[in-house]
Amino acid sequence: QGIPLDLMRRQSERNFIAVNYMQQRVMPMTERISGADLRGYYESHPEDFTVPDSLAWKHIFIAAAAFKSRDDARRLAESLHARIRAGEDFKALSKQYCHGDSALRDGDGLGRKRGEIKPPELEAPLFKAAAGELLPVMELRNGYHIARVESREFAGLKPFDEKVQKQIRSKLREDIAQREMKRLVSELKRVAVIEYPGQ
Repeated sequence: QGIPLDLMRRQSERNFIAVNYMQQRVMPMTERISGADLRGYYESHPEDFTVPDSLAWKHIFIAAAAFKSRDDARRLAESLHARIRAGEDFKALSKQYCHGDSALRDGDGLGRKRGEIKPPELEAPLFKAAAGELLPVMELRNGYHIARVESREFAGLKPFDEKVQKQIRSKLREDIAQREMKRLVSELKRVAVIEYPGQ
């Protein structure tokens, strides 16, 4: 047996009233979030804004086993390195020539943080390089690697910039909304009249 229409209508009206109440109560509170509130949250929650050393990088691997001699592999790696230095598109060259899986990631190197970089021999030189820097061709046991640092983020606190302030404002708004929703639910439970179909 279905729920009577008048009961459904009353429930729908209550829901509408509750949503309206939330908007009228919560919205003004969220608009009162000040610059001091944002700064206070930033300073009291440094763990939310601490970032590790990380970087984004491009990579081409030339496998020595794919050539008759290591010299042939090295010559191709040095030729590609020169073309990149002259301004050719790293992504396109990686897709065309890379013998590793970076070709499947638009030339993106594997790993961003310390301990994640593959192959691990590239980690130290990558973290010593500046953003935009093309590293010298690096020879490893299985072949030659070309790498360029695309962007660099140093360990520490994110700056209290517009992006971080927007993030904090969003978090504080969410906290206010959740707090008021719990308060509203408790209030409704306190004054609610339970109705059963057929009564």
